Amino acid sequence: MADEKILQKIKKCLALSKSANEHEAANALRQAHALMRIHQIEHSDVLASVVSETQVRSRSINSPSRWENTLVRAICAAFTCEALFIAWKAKKEAYWTFIGESANPEVAGYAYQVIHRQVRAGRREYLSNSCKDYPRKIKNRMVDLFSVAWVEALERRINEFAKPDDYSDALKAYMDKNYAQLDGEVKPRSLKVKGKLKPYEMHAVRSGFDAANSTKLHHGVPTKPQTLLEHS
Repeated sequence: MADEKILQKIKKCLALSKSANEHEAANALRQAHALMRIHQIEHSDVLASVVSETQVRSRSINSPSRWENTLVRAICAAFTCEALFIAWKAKKEAYWTFIGESANPEVAGYAYQVIHRQVRAGRREYLSNSCKDYPRKIKNRMVDLFSVAWVEALERRINEFAKPDDYSDALKAYMDKNYAQLDGEVKPRSLKVKGKLKPYEMHAVRSGFDAANSTKLHHGVPTKPQTLLEHS
């Protein structure tokens, strides 16, 4: 890994290379190239140096639920991040790793934890208030449909202001350098929906949509990713 102090010097030189003073800009660019050559640092190393990771615990063990996977996808769109699901079967632990520039991964991880707690609390409340008269199998299906409807509706709202195509060169360079061997997306646990929904299934979906509508979205200025997801 390239020395952090050297990377900072190179980045400073590259910043100066954009100076309006042509002589200063040319000298700075030559110095940056010289440092990269001496220390065998590639341009992709410089780009990737602004990217960091934040890891948060998942309650899933082998594979995430559909609603959890959708929630992560929505958060990544909001904060221009990538996310990896890493499971340690021997320890029976799993984590989401959010990867992005500046503070984005940290804020994405925080947003995930906040909304994840809200959905889990909402699941418990819905299960207690609306599913108590149904058999266990139907209860499980109702609460899963409720959760999926909630986060999928939330994802649509987030996409109204998110820029999913705004995938930076720095993030691409970091992923290519550190995770090029990974192939394929996370496969969440399936939740099959065939044909017309039964009345209790429709109730679950509508309740999930209502929960999403009461979740407030606030997104800050581009330089400070301060999107907060609040459930009122």
